[in-house]
Amino acid sequence: KDVTEVSSTQAELEVKALECEAKRARRDIEDMRQQVSKRATTETLAAALRAVREENLELRARQRAAAETLTGLRRVAESLAESAWTDRRLASAAPGLAKQLAEARRHLLEVGA
Repeated sequence: KDVTEVSSTQAELEVKALECEAKRARRDIEDMRQQVSKRATTETLAAALRAVREENLELRARQRAAAETLTGLRRVAESLAESAWTDRRLASAAPGLAKQLAEARRHLLEVGA
């Protein structure tokens, strides 16, 4: 073979080697891009999960507060029912007492207002 053919063959081999190197570099770049994308997705999901957990804790706290409020309201309702029952019992026992209780209530409401 003459020098020109050898140089040509050598140049073709170098081009092929460079093409292979470029292909490998493109694959590496794509792999890195996918890894970065996965990492970003994982971080986004982790942040979303943290937000959901925080919201869940807040909702549980609100639920406990609502349950405590409901318990308090039940106690007040029971107390009012008991007072009403006592008032009716006393009113039926002494007819004049009902009027006195009504006046006392009115007076307490006026003083409280």
